[in-house]
Amino acid sequence: MQRVPGMLRLIMIVILALAATPLGFLQSRAEQSEPASPTIAQPENKAMATVNGATLYEGDLRGMTEALWKGSGKLDAPPEGDLALRREALKQLIEYELLYQDSLTLAPEELEKIEKQVEDTVSNAEKQSGGREKLVEQLAQGGLTLERARDTLRKNLLVRADVDQKVISKVQVSEEEIGAFYQANTERFKHEELIGARHILILVPKDATEEQKKAVLEKISALRKEISGGKDFAEVAKASSECPSKERGGDLGYFPKGTMVPEFEQVAYSLKEGEVSEPVLTQFGYHLILVYGRKPAGVWPFEEVRGTVETDLRNQKTQEAFNSYMENLRKVAKITILDQTLAQN
Repeated sequence: MQRVPGMLRLIMIVILALAATPLGFLQSRAEQSEPASPTIAQPENKAMATVNGATLYEGDLRGMTEALWKGSGKLDAPPEGDLALRREALKQLIEYELLYQDSLTLAPEELEKIEKQVEDTVSNAEKQSGGREKLVEQLAQGGLTLERARDTLRKNLLVRADVDQKVISKVQVSEEEIGAFYQANTERFKHEELIGARHILILVPKDATEEQKKAVLEKISALRKEISGGKDFAEVAKASSECPSKERGGDLGYFPKGTMVPEFEQVAYSLKEGEVSEPVLTQFGYHLILVYGRKPAGVWPFEEVRGTVETDLRNQKTQEAFNSYMENLRKVAKITILDQTLAQN
């Protein structure tokens, strides 16, 4: 499935629901040997809405409510009686059901592939849990049955495949559109003053003793003396730095404030071009920093941000395509809200 981070409300629904339904719990069995704490209890049987004849229950709504709440960064339980939150959860639950029903029209070979994924996941979970009986016991601790876990896993995979094939994969972005989007949104690509810098890093272990820290400081101080004596900074970085940037001679490129850790950034921005810093201690270890250039505030050239521009445009077009697709599904659907407190005014 093509990933489009941070934009499709549907994808948010799916990902959040995975964490709050038996799918996430079942998949976690393949990664954990200890029982996980479930995030949703056995659904209550109060009918809240129907979607083309399929009934959505209070338990389904509660699971989606919790998923939305925790997906917004909250760690506690969602507040009881939050009508706005429950209405939003019901809206997304209805959309999710519409997409599930739509997914049943996928090609037979796609349906077969998803069924195999389901069985492979269940089989893997059984192995990691120590057998089917153990898995059933673990699921039961959350008020779940294996059959419900399997069905929910299948439903989630179907929805994801449906959106991928019928929405995301159909979005096309041309070079002309990318260029026009950049020209129309230059505000997005402004930057503050930039500095270009290289660095040399000697790591300091998190549990390092004072003696070990002193040894690292002495090592990087010796490297500084070599550079002061005429050795090329980039060559010393290639030979001695313990950062992946050593392959580029320690080059970090040009970056604005807020990019690096504060201790590093404060020193880097205080240096003159061509100046090498004293050893700088950060959470990673000791650094030597060389500033080789500065650029005034301005707009990133198109060539440097083309990838970002394309991603932003693709995200926007995919969101629009999804909204349109969802609207069409709603137009032909028969949706009935049974709990009138959740009906939108």
